[in-house]
Amino acid sequence: MRLLVTLGLTFMVMASKDNKKAGHQRVTVVMTVLNEVDALKQVLDGLLGQTVLPQEILVVDGGSTDGTIEFLKSFDAGEVCLRCVQAPGANISEGRNLGIRQAGNEIIACIDAGSIPDQNWLEEISRPFENPEISVVGGWYRVESYTRLERVVGLLTMPGHLKPIDPYRFNPSARSVAFRVSAWKRAGGFPEWLYTAEDTLFDCKLRKNGEHFAFAQDAIVRWRPRTSLPRVWKQFRNYARGEARIGRGAETSRFWLRRYSGGLVVMAVLLALSLLTAGALPAVCGLLGISLILSFPLHDQAARIYKKSLSCLDYPLAILLGHWITLSRIRGRMMGCEDRKSQPEVFVDSLRRYWGSDSVVHVPPWTMATMQVPNTLVVSWHWAPVSRASTNVLNNLFQQVAADDESIAVRVLTRDMEKCKNSDPLTPPVLATFRVSWPLDNENDGWRTWLASAWTAVRIVFKAKQLHQDWPLRRLVAVYPHRFSLLSGYVISRMLGVPLVLYMHDLFIESYCTGSWIKRKFWSAVDRRALESAQLVCVPTREFVEHYQNRNIRRTWVLPHCCPDSGTSVIAVNSSKRSLKLLYAGNVYQAHADAVIALNKAVDSMCGVDLEFLSNRNGITPVERTRWVSQDESRLEMKKADVLVVALGNDTPYPKEINCCFPSKIVDYLRMGKPILAVVPSGCFVDRFIRATGCGIAVTSPEENTIAEAVEKLRDAETRTAMSRHALEQFQALDSRRWSKLFVERLTLGTPVDPESPPFPDESTCKEIPERELQAAGI
Repeated sequence: MRLLVTLGLTFMVMASKDNKKAGHQRVTVVMTVLNEVDALKQVLDGLLGQTVLPQEILVVDGGSTDGTIEFLKSFDAGEVCLRCVQAPGANISEGRNLGIRQAGNEIIACIDAGSIPDQNWLEEISRPFENPEISVVGGWYRVESYTRLERVVGLLTMPGHLKPIDPYRFNPSARSVAFRVSAWKRAGGFPEWLYTAEDTLFDCKLRKNGEHFAFAQDAIVRWRPRTSLPRVWKQFRNYARGEARIGRGAETSRFWLRRYSGGLVVMAVLLALSLLTAGALPAVCGLLGISLILSFPLHDQAARIYKKSLSCLDYPLAILLGHWITLSRIRGRMMGCEDRKSQPEVFVDSLRRYWGSDSVVHVPPWTMATMQVPNTLVVSWHWAPVSRASTNVLNNLFQQVAADDESIAVRVLTRDMEKCKNSDPLTPPVLATFRVSWPLDNENDGWRTWLASAWTAVRIVFKAKQLHQDWPLRRLVAVYPHRFSLLSGYVISRMLGVPLVLYMHDLFIESYCTGSWIKRKFWSAVDRRALESAQLVCVPTREFVEHYQNRNIRRTWVLPHCCPDSGTSVIAVNSSKRSLKLLYAGNVYQAHADAVIALNKAVDSMCGVDLEFLSNRNGITPVERTRWVSQDESRLEMKKADVLVVALGNDTPYPKEINCCFPSKIVDYLRMGKPILAVVPSGCFVDRFIRATGCGIAVTSPEENTIAEAVEKLRDAETRTAMSRHALEQFQALDSRRWSKLFVERLTLGTPVDPESPPFPDESTCKEIPERELQAAGI
């Protein structure tokens, strides 16, 4: 009796351990088959050899004639319940939906008959369901190739082999995915009117529904690519056909159609020239050039495949297969678009009922139970940031990023500027920082500075490659202003295959002056390619967004210059003062000379008004009104001032820059809680910002009388008090804690920016009250 009790207790303990290991014991594996008896035996053997066994395997047969049914009836699945559901004529979606309806468990794991699961696949893909919030888990897949063709096709087309997977936008294939039946019901099941791309549309619907997702990178199934060129063509033609039926893939198809069409036109012209000149040289050179141009977009992938396999033949094969697959996708898209036209009741109407519109666009990212901040490398030319320059905004933003980054997912790559004599460098945020030495003791040494910059940029690129080996990058942030940081970031992104995010404080090529035609062409190309390839472009104003949209760059997001956490209170306004002190803090540039000169002349004609420039000697401002002080002294002087001044030129060679720019000195002005006098062009960002927030007066005419009238209005103490209050309100709105959190979210979620996100500043919420108060004050 004691022996039986002992054995029983031992059995219960072992069962309890197994349950604990499995996490979720009750899992049904669903797969569909059609004449795949050999592949079915492999996948069943793989499922029965799992570290955690499924409770049920449900195979839906679409009408096999190769002995599949007989094989399943005779197959010994041991303690696992193996069921076969016969559904002759059912497509893949219909088969999956039928199997899920008949499943006896809440958790469904899907796999294809042509895939072989790793031994721990089911354990890894079911473990996240221990969190009751998780309703979808995506597994991964690995290429299992036996020939060179299979290897190259697999590396070219399978996500995660050449570039890191972005879990927030990864659509798991139905060959390795698990979900709750409740999530499947909310999505409306797999779309049964699709033959291919059905799992893509199902994933998009789950994302749209806000289902909580987890990426199980260790839940791996091995999959063998197609074994011949005709099969590869058919496979990717059908994939593209399915994508076109749901309204996806148009942008890529247009890109390649334009490229191929341009190549054919040039080829025809060169052949005509060859016939006219009776020589083959123009045609041969032209064909070689066209081949290089057409293959350039495929070069990166082909180069990474070569580095992975170390086989020289893989590079040209990857180029050729890339074109083969691209042409098959173009053909498939044409067929899919024709299907939508010829059978709108099947594809368009069904999609509207399933998705809510006639095309699948603006798909939101997955909702994660916990945010997984990707390893992000920030490439910045100035670190520590420098005071009195636009690099100061880096400090405000990244101080908070560092404070919130518990996992230390952000690192910095920059120059080592210890030998360089910079004034007032700021203490950098506490982030892991890697430095490349700067060979000079200054940054203004003519051609030597240019050579030093080029050499340093090369070293930064190779340093990033070394970092990537030990700390795999998932995002790269290149910070402008400085053209070499933009160039370095672009090259690193292309070399490592990492998504590029640009943080643009200022316009790039529009503000770059050089007398060299070669330099202008080179930096124009850098500007164009970097912006076009960027996953996201962060800009400080809406005017930047509009400017870039005119250049067909639409992946933009407004990230304004934010203010540091430590604020200040409204400084009491002394109404008994007889004089009014105006203060300009920061450098004065030649581009703003007309505004600064007009301001000086206006003040000269007034009594009881003092104007001072805390700036370097510049030849524009009067010597008696100009002095240079440290950053701490500058802040003390700003506290003593009555009004703080910003001036932007009307007569300037940089109208685009002036229209878009957000001067970093305004951040310090808001922090002081002082009214702002802005002498700026009409309609520029600063003009709109001042008027929308009510923190000062914007003068849009360089006439001395107009400026003098605005200064007279600022003599009123009540008016200045109201403006000070609005300045501090805007200071709170630009708090670094808020904007750094949003910035990290953008890095985590990837490119797509909510098109409905509010503009900055949001005039709908901050225009009415300031305007009413200013009118009451007589402004």
